[in-house]
Amino acid sequence: MKMATKFDVDDISCSFNGTEVTGLKSFKPENYQKETTFISGMHGPTGHQHKYREPKATITVSPDSNIIEMADELAESKDTFSIVFQTPFKVYNCIDCVIDSIDDGEQNEEAQDVTITCVPLKIEVQKVR
Repeated sequence: MKMATKFDVDDISCSFNGTEVTGLKSFKPENYQKETTFISGMHGPTGHQHKYREPKATITVSPDSNIIEMADELAESKDTFSIVFQTPFKVYNCIDCVIDSIDDGEQNEEAQDVTITCVPLKIEVQKVR
């Protein structure tokens, strides 16, 4: 199946701590797949070892997004929350996130997009049928 390179805004949804995100610009999940390495023996590899990587998720929103104030509060409290991002093909469920950083961008006469970096314990990915 060929993946779409662009989505219509009506084809995606994103919830942040149970609140539908307004002003969504992008979502990027990282390290949600297992890392595979070789098990070394005296005469070369003897098998494969699979382990979980440390996942990270980045969400970028417009400066008037409804989640910025909530993100500031969660960053301060370090409370855990979830992010669910859905495309027509996949659903990314970021479980037990903690906010690592909030980047307001370069400050000038125009308001910049806000990038929120989260550290979830796990990112589950499900295909939409």
